[in-house]
Amino acid sequence: MEIIHLGPWQLSVADYCLSDQQQRIELEPLLFKLLHFFAIHPRRIINRQELVEAIWQQSYVDDNAINRAISELRKVLQHPELPVSPIKTHHRKGYSLQLDPQYSKQQLKSETMPAVLAPKIDSQQQDASSTKVASQRPVKTSAFYAVVLLLIISAAGGYFFLSAPEQPSDSEPNIANEATIQPVSNRQQLEMLNRQKVTWFKGIESRPLLSPDKLYLAYSHTLPNNHVRTIVRKQSSVLGSAPQEMIIEDDAQLIFAHTWQPQSQVLLVQKISKDGSACTFERYNFATFPAASAEIVSHCQHLNISPAQLSHDGQTLFRAQSTNGLLTPSALVAENIATGHIQLLADAPTSGFGVAMLALSPDGKHLAYIMMPESNHPEIYLYSIEKREQQRLAALPVPIVIMGLDWSATGDYLLMPATNALLKLDIASKATTTLILPPDLQVGELSLLSDNQAYISPLSFGSAIQGGMHILRISDPFNPEKAKVSPFSEAAGSTHELIFHPTDPKQLAFTANWNGNWQLWLSDGEQHYVVTEFSDSEAMIGSLSWSPNGRYIALTRQGNLYLYDLQLKQLLQKTQNNDIAQTLWLSDNSGLIVTRILQDNQNLWQLDLLSDSLQQLTFIAGAQPQYDHQGQLHYVRDGQIYRYVDGRRADLARPELNPGTLYQQNQLWGAQLLSFSFMGHLRRQVLDTSGNSSAFETQFPYQFMSLYPNPHNADEVFVTIFQPPEMALEYIEWQTTAVNESSAATPEKPKTP
Repeated sequence: MEIIHLGPWQLSVADYCLSDQQQRIELEPLLFKLLHFFAIHPRRIINRQELVEAIWQQSYVDDNAINRAISELRKVLQHPELPVSPIKTHHRKGYSLQLDPQYSKQQLKSETMPAVLAPKIDSQQQDASSTKVASQRPVKTSAFYAVVLLLIISAAGGYFFLSAPEQPSDSEPNIANEATIQPVSNRQQLEMLNRQKVTWFKGIESRPLLSPDKLYLAYSHTLPNNHVRTIVRKQSSVLGSAPQEMIIEDDAQLIFAHTWQPQSQVLLVQKISKDGSACTFERYNFATFPAASAEIVSHCQHLNISPAQLSHDGQTLFRAQSTNGLLTPSALVAENIATGHIQLLADAPTSGFGVAMLALSPDGKHLAYIMMPESNHPEIYLYSIEKREQQRLAALPVPIVIMGLDWSATGDYLLMPATNALLKLDIASKATTTLILPPDLQVGELSLLSDNQAYISPLSFGSAIQGGMHILRISDPFNPEKAKVSPFSEAAGSTHELIFHPTDPKQLAFTANWNGNWQLWLSDGEQHYVVTEFSDSEAMIGSLSWSPNGRYIALTRQGNLYLYDLQLKQLLQKTQNNDIAQTLWLSDNSGLIVTRILQDNQNLWQLDLLSDSLQQLTFIAGAQPQYDHQGQLHYVRDGQIYRYVDGRRADLARPELNPGTLYQQNQLWGAQLLSFSFMGHLRRQVLDTSGNSSAFETQFPYQFMSLYPNPHNADEVFVTIFQPPEMALEYIEWQTTAVNESSAATPEKPKTP
């Protein structure tokens, strides 16, 4: 456990105790929080309002309450070796701690954690009854959190990448800041000259796509009932006149806008039947707008997250292709439309998302694409179609959010929106420039009209998770006549993950962002109450797992593992390397199996809670640890479920546990295999000892993100759905101001298209 040395005092973070060589004082939670906050900000003047927001987490606290807390803390810190109080008052400014903290770690004592050594993994010796409790965990994709939410936002017509967490600073190990774009080469500030809303349908309007001649604007529109269609608008040259629009829609299909063919008026779309049985790429020629001829280009297996792109001559389809469904890394391929022959252009990485955004240059000679490894540090490549050569333009040093990729009209630079900024990459020099957006503007997707004009969508990771995720309760999900759907909570904001107590059917835990920060909440069946106090960050909490003895809840936040002790009501941070994804308790409570991401590879590791040591279990690849009904450890590799034997070649594939590419997520749950798709499909496969199985399928009008079966009620499941607030496209025009600390900034003149 972590020990903070403050002069003669030692502060134990695990048990809220302050001690020296003579005494041990158990601090009240308020005093501990106050002292700990000072300790992670030593010698910095902290004003009252910052204390109110960080310690009390309220907008206003009476001055007397602050005075009392400071006074009590000073009394506690009195010591013969400290002739002057270490808490200094700065008149009308605030307070500061006049000590320099030192950090150390001590082994956890047996009264804090169970003193049981983690057993060697032996699937034949696991106790089935205890494993059943240990395996009561959400059916979700924690290691691929970015991809899961990516898929859902894609189903709403947008595309994005979830940034990996930044490495926390040494001074604040418990609260890491959310990663944003950092200056890569130089910075410029964008000043808005014009900004206006340009679409007005109900629902989500996203993925703006200007045709090469700038005459047409295409975009995806997700209606409130989650039906997706594509709209093409002819830009009007007459001020104030209503634009002409053509709507591509089908009641039985979801239709997503992808890209325009270079130097043409041909739009590529992807159509997916709502039951998942059919998937095609089709092109529409708008040369005779509003009439348009349609032609099937290629057949597909599932929704493509990355936009596909037709070549300049329309004979080749460039697209990302995964080996086994949406949650496996994607390679870059070129498909000959006439023959169906597929050529590999860039291999998929061993883990991560793989090939992401791609876009052809205005002349159709170069294909730019982004490769996203597991670390989420984007790498931008340029492929020459004529020379069949590729080069890496940039490898961004920080994990950032990237949702789009667009070329300038002259083809001399690429522009990538990233919520709070735009990243400009010059093709010739490979120099990068960060364009800082105004605080009130978020850009998730864009299409350039000129060098200083664009159509944008605010659909970003932040906007998606803020109020866009909700948990539903579904009773009798596989009985169409009795199925009933109801909201888990009516609170405003987002509610995401949920986990059930292993023995008490009334208790459950969940994560929610109801006050601007993600927190862990508990429910006793009558009321909800928050138990964590994360602040100053919108980082999500995930990978909930309840220990079999009911004492601890494991969770991850920004790649670090935490344990919440329900008995002591304490939150313990167990790792600080930002490399932990999913969690699964060992049946004896002595440790956890986790997915660990190292150097763009993910594997299973076993964490011993006594020593905090990690032991690697799989060596090829591995994620989503889970038990079957016999207590045998399984995991997912390349989209397939494997039974663990030695973590190497001896591990056994379970092809009977693969219901097909329609279901992007499969999870063992006792003697059942539960699966769901992001289009609302739900499947239950009942397994028996003879190897036979029976399957039940159903579909709901929601976009599923996670599935949580109730271990205490076989006829009830909970699901997280994606349903963000309404969003419209905007037109923006700007000028740039160079950020230069040594000289006055000079704004650029806006260019006219």
